[in-house]
Amino acid sequence: MSPYREPSKPAESNRFIQLPVTRVRRFLLGPSLWFLAVWFFVFVVAGIVEPLVTGENWWKLALGLLAWPLFPFVVTRVMRLESVLIGAQSLRRVGFFRERAVRWEDVKGVRRFTRRAKNRAIPLIGVQTSAGELVIAELAVDDANGVLDWALAAATGGRVQEIEERVRSEGRDPRRPLWYVPHTAVALVLTLVLGVYLYKDQQRRFVERTLRQAEQLPLAESVATLQPIFDDEALAITTRCRAGSSLKFARARSGDGAGAFSVCARQVELGCSYLTPDECTRFAALRDAGAALEGGDATGALRLLEGWTEQGPARGAVEVPALVSLGRSDEAREASARCLAAEEESELATSALVARCRLTP
Repeated sequence: MSPYREPSKPAESNRFIQLPVTRVRRFLLGPSLWFLAVWFFVFVVAGIVEPLVTGENWWKLALGLLAWPLFPFVVTRVMRLESVLIGAQSLRRVGFFRERAVRWEDVKGVRRFTRRAKNRAIPLIGVQTSAGELVIAELAVDDANGVLDWALAAATGGRVQEIEERVRSEGRDPRRPLWYVPHTAVALVLTLVLGVYLYKDQQRRFVERTLRQAEQLPLAESVATLQPIFDDEALAITTRCRAGSSLKFARARSGDGAGAFSVCARQVELGCSYLTPDECTRFAALRDAGAALEGGDATGALRLLEGWTEQGPARGAVEVPALVSLGRSDEAREASARCLAAEEESELATSALVARCRLTP
């Protein structure tokens, strides 16, 4: 070794005697912090849940996942604030972002003083070094064995070796990453509980909004939107019944009488409370009228069609061809006019049904 180079200082041991914050602070401050944090935590969990329900606004999921770790981190750091670590070579006071440390060999003296805050005196210990002073709140930590006072006395008395020996025998690795485990567990439990509630609430709101919007959509989009809601057994029966009410009319107005009757029959099985006893009769009439027309029974198709009184392309697509096949031209023209007039007033009609309503010259 070069005579002009000073020997490097040995690395700090990973063994410390830990002086945690007081028991009152541990048992009261943690729940108090979470009581305050949970009101903001709800918005974070809601931001995570919403994209999973709606499939939109994925930036909220990313933002929520970034904000989520802040809660256990902040609570943990505040809980550990002002705790003390007594090491073989240094004294450390835990701060919010980092630890303030002084080496035992640099300690020049210790002074005790008080500072008034909120009409009470707070006893403090000032550990003086050539680089400044490390202030420790004496009543902020549990030190039943007086380890801090003993270590400070040994440091000022030049007995650093005794501190090293005691730390070696009584100290242990603080394992700082494990500090975050308890409050991370709390955050996970809150996420699970709030997530289940918010997921159901967001799903209910999303379905309600979707049902309102489906009434304004074109026919094909309305059926595609309502069918998954009606088939979802996880949803409430009242919600499925409401979706079925719109779905069966959307299918009927598109000419799908069989699909409309199937939806109505399923509503009866679900026990939808507002169904009348003959609710499904008119959808069966539309279904059977179309089948009769395809089977060549125009008279039977017109007779069955009397059960479906709603004017529109669905009725006209059966009525007009049936009247034409029976040679009732005047009635066919009237039915065609009614069908086309209804098609102009509504966006639910499809081009295929309208084409069947038109009479070729």
